[in-house]
Amino acid sequence: MGILNKEFEIVQNKALGAGLLFKFCTGYMESHITNNPIPLPLLYLVLPIVLHEETEKIIASTQMISGLRMAANKFLESKTAKNDLLLAINQRSVLMRDLTTRSLSIALAYKLLAMNVSSAHVMPFGIKIPDSKIPKSVLSLYKSSYKLGNWFSSLTLQEIAVTLKVVF
Repeated sequence: MGILNKEFEIVQNKALGAGLLFKFCTGYMESHITNNPIPLPLLYLVLPIVLHEETEKIIASTQMISGLRMAANKFLESKTAKNDLLLAINQRSVLMRDLTTRSLSIALAYKLLAMNVSSAHVMPFGIKIPDSKIPKSVLSLYKSSYKLGNWFSSLTLQEIAVTLKVVF
């Protein structure tokens, strides 16, 4: 059981989570038509999607220009038939709420992100982290986080909720 606990701690790492939230927010802001900040509830979907291997693979295998709806449709295709993965995102977001909150706290403390408490919006600081500085072992996760931010930026909270079958 010790080996599994160690692997769990590596994946459920709040510092890694902070970086993934930052990359998500960067993708969102860079893609949003008016550079609006990110509604806080969206951050609680990032880690449950990106830190889940099968879900992240679908995100990674979907082209950036295809968008969230195309990625969600991949869960429903008969050749993959992974509708249960799409339906499980909501439950994972509840189970990973603490990790997301701790990751957000680190991102705020280290000034990767800023939060407007009165409006519950988050925005990344203007830091650029080149892909060459990200360890190869987690580069795919960072790219998927950025892509997810890009996709979310063109949709409303309601559209995201319906597409991913989640409740905010």
